[in-house]
Amino acid sequence: MARPYDQYCGLAKALEVVGSRWTLLVVRELLVGPKRYSDLLAGIPGIPTDVLASRLRDLEAADVVHKRLLAPPAASTVYELTTFGWGLARPVGALAAWGTNLLGARQRGEAFRASWLVLPFRAMFRPELAEGVDLSCEYRVGGDVVSLRITGERLEIAEGPNPDHDVVVTTDPETLLHLGNRTISVETALADGRLRVEGDGNAVRTLARAFGLSG
Repeated sequence: MARPYDQYCGLAKALEVVGSRWTLLVVRELLVGPKRYSDLLAGIPGIPTDVLASRLRDLEAADVVHKRLLAPPAASTVYELTTFGWGLARPVGALAAWGTNLLGARQRGEAFRASWLVLPFRAMFRPELAEGVDLSCEYRVGGDVVSLRITGERLEIAEGPNPDHDVVVTTDPETLLHLGNRTISVETALADGRLRVEGDGNAVRTLARAFGLSG
């Protein structure tokens, strides 16, 4: 837990809970879904195991995270966000989307997980532009897969493939970043091969519109 700021301010109090190094990255992983301790270690490259254990204890003490035992045959303990912890979804997603403007070119040795796209995807989704849409998509990015489904004004997004997809979009992290920042268009990325589509080509334009990336 971060040292207290002794300030009667919501931001200061929030930073006392989630302001320590690595803490928000633990939250990032749990915003995708419940995770075992080993999953968290794998999903946060570079975090020392003792630091992860400490951050989880602090988050449990603050009622942001709790542990749950999965039913047999799994019988594994997972960490998941509490209702209070899920209140971080919108601010952390907005921070992740804002941070994409700072990424620049990917540097040698920088890790990437497709699951890290879940937060900015959620933050960028424009439900008012998705009326009438019913579409399932697999994004294959840097060898990882994220599945996305839009039904009307509802977005569902998760790690892993979706066998019932309508379209598969294959690209790389840098191209996806440029699309999100509007420094290239969907048409340009399709034309030069940085964005490849299997299935309904119009689906990509529908997806772009739903995330405010067209027009």
